[in-house]
Amino acid sequence: QEADVLPTFKPADLSFLVWATASLGRQDDALLAALSTQALQGNAFLLNFRPQQLAMMVWGYAALNYWDELLVTCVAKRLMHNDMVSELSATDLANVVWALGQFRVQDGDLMSAVADRMLHRQFMSQFDARALSHVSWALASLGMKSPEVMAQIGRQTVQPWVLEDFTPQFIANTAWAFAVLDVQDPKVMASLAERALKGE
Repeated sequence: QEADVLPTFKPADLSFLVWATASLGRQDDALLAALSTQALQGNAFLLNFRPQQLAMMVWGYAALNYWDELLVTCVAKRLMHNDMVSELSATDLANVVWALGQFRVQDGDLMSAVADRMLHRQFMSQFDARALSHVSWALASLGMKSPEVMAQIGRQTVQPWVLEDFTPQFIANTAWAFAVLDVQDPKVMASLAERALKGE
């Protein structure tokens, strides 16, 4: 029955199913393989995906630690077409970057586009604690040094309304990223330390 139903799935159907499966932590390799095959279809079907749907797909596979090189590569290439990176929300961009970090995928072109997007302060003001933590961790995991981007991350991190939402994991991941990338930002580290001491 699965083989009969999947061909009728639209991009939104596929992306939401992957997202839901990952959110529930349901590891079903056979389903993920079938969904990937349906999404690609010779790469033609992937062209119909919206930026958010691409982000949901790649995040879901990364969250379930299911490595699909062709899918991840095609999603990265697709995001580079028609400046789709500029259409990603802060959450979606963070999910894409986190997925690349999770899979240790080095894509210079995509990350360059991501960096350019993150240099806009108005866009960075949309980043919450989770997005900042995920992007920081991914950049450090990939060994991608960008003082300008990390400076923007630092500015947003120390905003009181953002900092108050940092969980222990977010604090640890962000501090680790700044240390690994050798970013000297005393204000960020002091703010994270203060947040850690305050707890809830």
